[in-house]
Order: sequence, then structure tokens, then C-alpha cells
Amino acid sequence: MSSEPIERLNIISFDPNAPVYLLDEIASRLPNLEALHIVILLAQCSEALLEALVPALKKFKALQYLTYMSATSSDDVSQDDEQKIAAMWHKSCPTLKTIILPMGKVWFIDNSKWMCLEES
Repeated sequence: MSSEPIERLNIISFDPNAPVYLLDEIASRLPNLEALHIVILLAQCSEALLEALVPALKKFKALQYLTYMSATSSDDVSQDDEQKIAAMWHKSCPTLKTIILPMGKVWFIDNSKWMCLEES
């Protein structure tokens, strides 16, 4: 087994309660991750839940790439709201460069503004 730190992690969760605790647990155990990709299959992700993940993001020290997908969304999150969430997440975790949110859009920082790949 390698003693090198884990830099990239992919997780697929079948736990319907995962959105409530998963990101915080990962951040507590692996704060130096650079890339994290989470797919939650049996739970919904609402805008309120995405906003509630901000405290967990503060624990990451080097996270640059974050995917947080769910099979379903409990409400339709507008592109403007997704942009606000991306900016909020970046404020908590300034190392973030690319974010994919449950609606499937790819967000990236460009001149201090979060842009969607569809816009560029």
C-alpha cells in the first residue's frame, strides 16, 4: 500500500442520506484532495442542500475540481442560481477552478467570474 497522499477520489453513493454528510466526511479525512467526483444515485439535491455544503468546502486546502451530481434534483435550479452556488462554493474553497453541479453544467472561473461552458 502506498504512503502517498490521495489526490483524486471518485465516489458513487447509493445511500439516500449521503448528501447530508458525505462531503463533510470526505473533507475531514482528505483535506488535501485536488479532484473529487461524487455521484449520488438515490437522493435528491436541492438548491438549499447545495448551499448547505459550504462549511464542508472550507476544510479542503487544495481542491481544484469538484463534481457533485445526483440522479435527480428536487427542484429545477436555474443557471443564474447555479452560478451563485459556484461563486459561493469558490468563496469557501478559493482553490476551486472547475465545478459540475447536479444539473450537469460545467462551471469554471474566468477573470473572477464563474462561467458555464454553454456560455463560452
